[in-house]
Amino acid sequence: MNKLYCGGNFNFDFLNSDYREKAKNDYRSVLLGSENLLLEKHDFVQVKENLRYIGPFYFESEGMVDELIVDSEIKMIRECTHAIFILDGGCCPGTIAELTLASDLNKYIEIFFIKRADNEETESRLHSPCWFPIIMSKINNPNTKITCCSSYQDATEKVIEYIKNFK
Repeated sequence: MNKLYCGGNFNFDFLNSDYREKAKNDYRSVLLGSENLLLEKHDFVQVKENLRYIGPFYFESEGMVDELIVDSEIKMIRECTHAIFILDGGCCPGTIAELTLASDLNKYIEIFFIKRADNEETESRLHSPCWFPIIMSKINNPNTKITCCSSYQDATEKVIEYIKNFK
């Protein structure tokens, strides 16, 4: 059975009153078909006959502190066979750490990055603030594929298309 881990920033916080509404736009909610599936802890969600989403899930529970969150996500990355990352900004240390671990473990990785304007982030042809870890993953892991996207919505659509065509 293929197991999928989907990294990237959560663009909402449960402390905000509108977090459930914002969670609907998270690419993982779109992939799972409901923000409720993302906002609750599950062992997995079957997304295709041959593919299980194993995390991360966004949930807050008593006693769930930083080390437990990191430990949980490390276990998910170790368990996954495939990992997807949407990189849409420069300040994403957790996502970069997850990408580095998945790359070191030779997981099948799909990186969907949002390209900035050609006059931004000019040190790389990717024009992304995350160009260094993207290139590093590609160099260190031959199972890494990179897809340029114009926006978060474009990246979400490309992820859904990737899952739709997953074999």
